[in-house]
Amino acid sequence: MLQGRIVIQSNTQAVQLHRHLSRDINLARSIRYLSFDRPTPENQLVSDDPFVQLIKLAFTPNTMVLCGRVSNHEFYRQLVAIAKSFLNQFDRLTYLPASEFTGEYLEALYTFKRSIRVLNLYLPSITRPVFTLPQFDKVTALFIRADLVANTLFLDRGILDKCLHLVELTLEIFYVGDTAAQSARLPYRLPPADSEDYLKHTVTSLKKLRIVHHCSADMLSYLMRKYPKIESIYVDVVLFREYVPRLLPVYVSDESHTFLFNRSFLQYLHQVPLFEYKFNLHHTGFSREEILRLLKTDQNTVAVKPPYSNVLMHVKVEKKI
Repeated sequence: MLQGRIVIQSNTQAVQLHRHLSRDINLARSIRYLSFDRPTPENQLVSDDPFVQLIKLAFTPNTMVLCGRVSNHEFYRQLVAIAKSFLNQFDRLTYLPASEFTGEYLEALYTFKRSIRVLNLYLPSITRPVFTLPQFDKVTALFIRADLVANTLFLDRGILDKCLHLVELTLEIFYVGDTAAQSARLPYRLPPADSEDYLKHTVTSLKKLRIVHHCSADMLSYLMRKYPKIESIYVDVVLFREYVPRLLPVYVSDESHTFLFNRSFLQYLHQVPLFEYKFNLHHTGFSREEILRLLKTDQNTVAVKPPYSNVLMHVKVEKKI
């Protein structure tokens, strides 16, 4: 039972598993996969959090996956302490839970940098925290969640260049609101395309790119150049809101914030063998028929994916073989 996927969704479940493991300290060595999926943040910021008490017993050198989301700083402090006590025996852990970016979480990333294969970074702060990530030689899947104002955070902190063997990249860029954006005073842009800082490394291993909530042509241009062998792109801008463009000119360098069907934006999408585009029709300025004409070329096929709606549209564009 312990060798399969174990999902902990509540404090009660954490206490029950802790009680079971306490009967025999060797039981924990059978655990390979632990998922933490607590719906509310109850007790997550105290040392007696049941999740923290559980990990003290459940985490061993045999653990391969710790997934879900845990926001307790003490949780990651315990992971590091346990790993250090075993003297380099923790070489099987491939996945850490998602968490707000803290000093404790960063130390955990450094501790397990040689084994992690999936990296999930949550960067909601518009205060641009000072940090330097280690090099991740085995990470093949990277998920970054960041606010719109600091959408270049993953660029100017060099996060993408810390993962040079990616196969899959997901970017979720969300909006923080006018007040927060204006108070941040962060007029950063992507570097000019002809500058030395624009592109330091290219990665040919990346095959799948996924962008959610916000995607501009200049950002897509950068990613297409950095990852020239992309085979599929999925863009979901359903939640792109009409008032967001008032702030975007500060952070992007072209007119792509004005229309979701900017020519240069479509040009980049048409370069890949397969792309899917999900959007709100009311934000495009075009009818459904006009959109299909914009997407259709002699070299591709266009299909509208269900569910069908008068508001949302999900298209799949595939190059002909």
